[in-house]
Amino acid sequence: MHPTDTWRSHRFRSGEKYGVINDLHTQTSEFAAGEIVTFEKTAYSAYDSSTAFIFKGADGTLKTWFLHDDDPDNSAQLFYDL
Repeated sequence: MHPTDTWRSHRFRSGEKYGVINDLHTQTSEFAAGEIVTFEKTAYSAYDSSTAFIFKGADGTLKTWFLHDDDPDNSAQLFYDL
């Protein structure tokens, strides 16, 4: 994965906090409903054709949500702005 911004536009801003709407299980992370996470950055994987959205949990653990290039941005159904 390249630690550069993704080609797609997105609503997340580095350092901003977001709430998790429902439990969310990804390939590498678990987000709990009601959890507050801080957006850190994006990374892009050309191999996987996916953007990784990297968040930090309250305990400092990094958590990643992936969005495939062919999928629409459904982040508003997963995270809410604080």
